[in-house]
Amino acid sequence: MLRAELPPTRATVVEWVDMRPRQTGDYATTKRRGRVITIRVHDKLSFEFAIWALFEEWAHAMSWPFSAREDEVPHHDETWAIAYGKIRHLWDDLDGQERAARFPADA
Repeated sequence: MLRAELPPTRATVVEWVDMRPRQTGDYATTKRRGRVITIRVHDKLSFEFAIWALFEEWAHAMSWPFSAREDEVPHHDETWAIAYGKIRHLWDDLDGQERAARFPADA
């Protein structure tokens, strides 16, 4: 649903993996690998926690300028906040959870 309704700035892959959270407690990451953004979410999270982690990372994928590297972009700047707000608006106010149930299992 996210890919169809709120597309990212470049090709994006979502991986559900057994992550070993660092001391910072990261349960999801977003990295650019060449021209592709890869979002990795810990696969042992509850549905609710996993969905919020995916939303937070998807906002990065929506807000990174195509020409930028992740280390050149502020982590949670205004552009990220607007993208995250759009995701939450879709989910909370526009029946996003019900709409997501009709989509395939990918992001």
